[in-house]
Amino acid sequence: MMNLERFNLAQLVDWLALPEGPRDRALVLRTALWLHEHAEHLCLFETPVAGWLDRVATLQVQDRVSWVVTGTVPDQAGEWTWKVTERDFPDVWLGLCDTEQEDPLTFAALDYQIAGRTVLLPTGDRATAVCSVLTDGVQKVRVRLPTGGTAVFARDDVVLGDG
Repeated sequence: MMNLERFNLAQLVDWLALPEGPRDRALVLRTALWLHEHAEHLCLFETPVAGWLDRVATLQVQDRVSWVVTGTVPDQAGEWTWKVTERDFPDVWLGLCDTEQEDPLTFAALDYQIAGRTVLLPTGDRATAVCSVLTDGVQKVRVRLPTGGTAVFARDDVVLGDG
């Protein structure tokens, strides 16, 4: 059993993988969902982003998995980004706090495995997949429209072509 008062991101991933479970894209989504479900009570320790505001923490899957946090720093202009690769997950300390956080993190996951695949939209139009997105616990697909713009659709509302 994992210590829920203080744990690092690597320990959380190991715990969610279950004994001898696969280290795959489903594990990344499971981790992002767990973080989303516990966001109101989740604290960050000993990280540069602990004092940031309007934070979004994203697990990104490209060739490797990264943890990317964006947010704002009080009294400083612009948005800030902190990126950690998977090998540094042991240095990302979290914990579950008894009280709800005033400015909880928002959690997401981006998976680029489907990039470039043709997508049939609910309108009957075709587009090109950019990535799978998990936000607010809901799986979505970001696409590039024939007009050059981008849009996001619920995963169940689109049909992915063969890739």
